[in-house]
Amino acid sequence: NDREFARRFVNNFMNKKPSGRKLVSFELRKRGISEQIIEEELDSFFSKIDEKELAYRALKKKLKSLTNFSINGRKKKVSDFLFRRGFSWEIIDEVIKDTILED
Repeated sequence: NDREFARRFVNNFMNKKPSGRKLVSFELRKRGISEQIIEEELDSFFSKIDEKELAYRALKKKLKSLTNFSINGRKKKVSDFLFRRGFSWEIIDEVIKDTILED
């Protein structure tokens, strides 16, 4: 059934590739899952976990490869990376302030 598939897909996808709602929603739509089921399953998943924490997890490895860039270069790379992963600009902005500006 579509609901069970969506639930399993979200859990597996997020364990392998921490991402924002937008990317996961896009991937489920590609697989023919209805908007209603997508929204319900994403609401259920994201009610248990902080999306900002997922963004930090997604970014953890990426930051190691950005040490040779200027602060502005790192900001650009981080924002592009997190946007491609489906995070909102609000989350991206918070993560950049917390990670890049710490240095």
